[in-house]
Amino acid sequence: MFPKTAFVIVGPTASGKSDAAVSLSLENNGQIISADSVQVYRGLDIGSGKITTSEMKGVPHHLLSIADPGQKFTVEDFRELSNQALVQIFNSNCIPIIAGGTGFYIDTLVNNIRYPIIDDEVKTDLKNLDTAHLQKLADELLPESVLKNFDLQNPTRLRNRIGLWQTHQEIPQPEIIKRDFEINFIWLGLNPSKEILLDRITRRTDSRINNGMVDEVSNLIETGIEPKWLKTVGLEYRLITEHLENKTTLEDLRTQIIQADLKYAKRQLTWFKRNKDIKWFEDPEELVKSVNLPTTTASASKPTTT
Repeated sequence: MFPKTAFVIVGPTASGKSDAAVSLSLENNGQIISADSVQVYRGLDIGSGKITTSEMKGVPHHLLSIADPGQKFTVEDFRELSNQALVQIFNSNCIPIIAGGTGFYIDTLVNNIRYPIIDDEVKTDLKNLDTAHLQKLADELLPESVLKNFDLQNPTRLRNRIGLWQTHQEIPQPEIIKRDFEINFIWLGLNPSKEILLDRITRRTDSRINNGMVDEVSNLIETGIEPKWLKTVGLEYRLITEHLENKTTLEDLRTQIIQADLKYAKRQLTWFKRNKDIKWFEDPEELVKSVNLPTTTASASKPTTT
């Protein structure tokens, strides 16, 4: 059985991933799997930059608006649902195009890794503990064989290890799940210049503010969505919620979002640059033109399960 082909389009926020994915889909009989941890939520549209129906140009999109605001949605939920989407797309004789900026989600799907879960109550108990308290708790709970294998100065890893231990009474390892079919993932990256990225982020921020991004968050809060949850779901939603609470000016909010997006873009690039399989482009059109895919690729033998 020949491996099937899927594309993965990555890059920093505002680099043009959505447009590139749509163009590539139109030229290669594709369907898109969105890899964005915020766009999975219904009603979080403007602030997350969720693609509109007209922008989709008739291309089917998966993993958009599938969870209610406030609902727990994990990387394992994403992996399972995206694998279902992969099967559906292949069975339709189409090519999957995974596009998004949430690197952890993308890597988890491509490598098909199942991560052990941490109990929600345990997560809540650990969330607000500082490094000193976490170190003390780790020393009390974890055996020396576990303690010596990770950085005790890293609060994120401390919370993870303590949470896993409290949930499972051990540190279970991530598990690679074998698919019933092989997929050849072709990695494509967008990395515009700093000047272009700043311009895109600035114009995008202005457009979102003018199109009601602040009202979107205000309406979510009025319908009962907890501000505390909104602050955890994405940087725009955190900053807008804080803006509404602190009554800061709209211009201050605009500046904060632009600066935060630039910093986020830098973190995304740091994540993706570790992957040497990614072929990088500055322009979305350049990326699309680089693909020369045989028309028979999508119609290779079809999988039935993941």
